Amino acid sequence: MKKHIWIIGLLMIIGCAKKAETPKNMIGQKQMTEILTEMYLYQQNYYVKDYADKGIDLSEVDAQILVNHGVSAEDFKESHHYYVVHPEKFSQILDEVKKTLEDKLSDEEKQKREATKTKSAMN
Repeated sequence: MKKHIWIIGLLMIIGCAKKAETPKNMIGQKQMTEILTEMYLYQQNYYVKDYADKGIDLSEVDAQILVNHGVSAEDFKESHHYYVVHPEKFSQILDEVKKTLEDKLSDEEKQKREATKTKSAMN
């Protein structure tokens, strides 16, 4: 039984190593940050503004975002997978997405968030 576990573990490591190769048309971290930020913004607008009732398909919006950035769906998929299996890089991208989104907040919303953080820190 232990042999089977070791063999499965070894196969998983070998399989993951192949998938972690840099894609041929790798999307850089900056551009990936921009793409993910836009996708997130449109997804949030979808829920807030009831775009679903208007028949707007988020996959079409995502596809248009990729076109606007000159990126194919396949290149995005491969690059996204690469970053996911490299969590330190993906974490940097997500931190930048968060920072970019926070920068877009209104001053009023920024003040609310700061007050909430201060209140939480006091407790």
